[in-house]
Amino acid sequence: MSLPEHIQITLPKGRQLIFRDSKQVFISKFSFASINALFWLFWAYLLKIFIILLGWVFGFEWAYYQWVYLKQWPFFLKFLTLSAPFGLAICMVLLAWAKVNIFRFTGKVRRVSRLAPSLEQDCKWTHVPEDQILNARAAKVIMCRHTGDGTLNGVDVIAKN
Repeated sequence: MSLPEHIQITLPKGRQLIFRDSKQVFISKFSFASINALFWLFWAYLLKIFIILLGWVFGFEWAYYQWVYLKQWPFFLKFLTLSAPFGLAICMVLLAWAKVNIFRFTGKVRRVSRLAPSLEQDCKWTHVPEDQILNARAAKVIMCRHTGDGTLNGVDVIAKN
């Protein structure tokens, strides 16, 4: 073959990577194709049963009986004209709610791992000295003291590791 050298077509020891088509006899090809077609027909039959089951679950057969067989179309149209505006209003509210959430979370990077806590950052937002924070991190059980506004101002070690 006249291919570039970086495209390898043969395996080590000159074995071919791509083999020629095996020459199957017509009977074997036909039997595999007919078995394949038979199972596809069986799958379509199962799918038809599933679709009918879904229609039955959602009430299509009952709706057909009520509206077509019993000729209740005028009552259905009256019901539709009375209830459709409410359904459309509910859909519009849901769409507006989705748009608000899209705009609310635009630009925020969510699902980002949090940074590991550092002693310097802990000391910035608390009124606890560094040595107390180090002891508290090494302890198994601690008791925290807070100010009236909720700021941490002391940590007592109750049980060490």
